[in-house]
Amino acid sequence: MELKERIIIGATKLFFKEGVRRVTMDQIAAYLGVSKRTIYETFSNKDELLKECIITHIQLQQEENSRIAAESETALHFFLNLLSKGVENLKTSNPQFVNDVRTYYPKIWSSIICTNRDYNVFQIIKLIQQGINEGVFRNDFEIPLISKLLTEIMSLLVDHDIFPPHIYAPAKLYTDSVMVLIRGICTSKGLEYIDNYLTTNLAFETKQA
Repeated sequence: MELKERIIIGATKLFFKEGVRRVTMDQIAAYLGVSKRTIYETFSNKDELLKECIITHIQLQQEENSRIAAESETALHFFLNLLSKGVENLKTSNPQFVNDVRTYYPKIWSSIICTNRDYNVFQIIKLIQQGINEGVFRNDFEIPLISKLLTEIMSLLVDHDIFPPHIYAPAKLYTDSVMVLIRGICTSKGLEYIDNYLTTNLAFETKQA
């Protein structure tokens, strides 16, 4: 594994565990067992390192989503599998991470996160159309509107000013919000799929607790 990749992997783990502000370059160096100078020879500052960590994480996430899509029976199953994966990720990451990036690194937030949001809207449009063709989603709504709504709500859920994590447990907030939205666009066939999924996927129910 190349040094740059090692640094990105290690820094990403710390950022997600502790939040961005609490992690220093000294801590990253100690975690990796290298000198701080070694890190600065690869990344000029913490901002540059954070940006690379987020870009890499998004790329890996998109690859993982493609794998989940290939293994999902329908578009609705894909949504449910993504929801389950999202809950799992929330259980292992500090909710402060996204809030730190949004608040203290606005240039990174706008240049990367917002661009990825546009990508997500496009992917959801394709997914909803697939679900309509499969008969699990209704066809009486504006697809781009619902896609945009789903994406913006995901962004809203990580805003600590609106949903403080000490009041709203992130995993439960995420699950309930997405499930209400998805059920709202389902046909009777889709609702049956959801009920069967929740009945048989006990691991998913456990993750919500």
